[in-house]
Amino acid sequence: MGGNYKPSEFNVIHAMPEGGAVVVNTFSRSVSELDARELRELKSGNIDEFSDGEREELAKSGLIIPRDVDEVALLSEGLRRSKRDRTHATITVLTTLACNFECPYCFQSHTSGIMSAEVQDLVVDHIGTVASRLLPPCGDDGEYKESELTLCVTGGEPLLALPAIRRLVTGAREACSACGVRLVTSMITNGYLLDREVAEELGNLSSSWTVQITLDGARDTHDGRRRLRGGGRTYDRIVQNILSLDSDVFTVKLRINVDRDNLNEIDEVYNWAEGLPNVIPYVAPVTAEETQDERTRCACFLPSEYREFYSAVDSAGLISDSISSLLQRGTTCAAVHELSCCVDSNGYLYKCFDKCGQIEYAYAKLGNPEFSKPEREEMFLSRSVTAERECKDCKFLPQCLGGCPLAWLERGTHYCAPAKFLIGGAVERMCSGQ
Repeated sequence: MGGNYKPSEFNVIHAMPEGGAVVVNTFSRSVSELDARELRELKSGNIDEFSDGEREELAKSGLIIPRDVDEVALLSEGLRRSKRDRTHATITVLTTLACNFECPYCFQSHTSGIMSAEVQDLVVDHIGTVASRLLPPCGDDGEYKESELTLCVTGGEPLLALPAIRRLVTGAREACSACGVRLVTSMITNGYLLDREVAEELGNLSSSWTVQITLDGARDTHDGRRRLRGGGRTYDRIVQNILSLDSDVFTVKLRINVDRDNLNEIDEVYNWAEGLPNVIPYVAPVTAEETQDERTRCACFLPSEYREFYSAVDSAGLISDSISSLLQRGTTCAAVHELSCCVDSNGYLYKCFDKCGQIEYAYAKLGNPEFSKPEREEMFLSRSVTAERECKDCKFLPQCLGGCPLAWLERGTHYCAPAKFLIGGAVERMCSGQ
């Protein structure tokens, strides 16, 4: 019976001082404790040495799999299917590339101008076309669910174009309703203009919003990094706006852009957010960009230094002690999903948000069928993660599924899953009873 099984390729083994180990499987997202004998037999592939009950438990947790199963091939097929998934889509719309902030690390080149009414109508038409191609997913209970279309409005600073948001959300809601598709609304904003009056209007447009807002540390540090264009503090007003949001309508993903300059202030933001039911803080390393000056670039963490970055975050006690909470179901970027796209304020379509506004990366233009650059779309859709050596042999591949496609395409760089750097510390704390 044991000859029908083999160890999973995605077992991450953390030895314990007494001789056993905690084994984390990144494919099944299971956590198992094995004694010294069990560990020895698993590592050597002697599955026959396990009892029927032990084999059943190991198979249930994914630590052993049928011998004829190719896990990498399964991942590859899953990625292929996810690119063509018809149960959901994400349309990211830049209502403007203008911004009222001048953050030194920003990757965007800000220009004036707001999406015209004509382009807004074209975007709504495109949303309707995408919604009409979506199919309802079948749940585990055999019942069909609503398909979903996520409309993410961003910029620049999207709230500089509130009338455009009003028109886009209203049109998208009608288009999705006509197709039996659920509309999900989100926004990436600096939060400065999201006062009570604006929030109330957004709540009238949609009953549920997920908004990403950034705080970069304590007041003085944040104000030095995320200042108003032309000068001026922003921290107090952003905090006031967050606190005034209706928690039944708004969920705040509170982003902390971290480099070496503010690494020691992450806990300030986490402590401030503690106890706020609708605020979820998270950290993101600032990446080096051509738009930054030399000093800003030098403060950034390179992908090769992410272990140092996440170790510092872990040491600050800001990472959950729950191993299972670190193991996420791998999701792919919208850039590698056929129906998803980004639209800039002039109606150009892109696969990657970071390239919006750079027409040399646009693959189509709404209302202009003569502008067609399919190779710019295909460069994202044709990526084969499981053929990339660094990913193919990585035990954490099910967690990140290759990471940022743009980073790979432009620099051959992989932005690895945080779990790769954090699981070890979580296991140590679990074993020590902390």
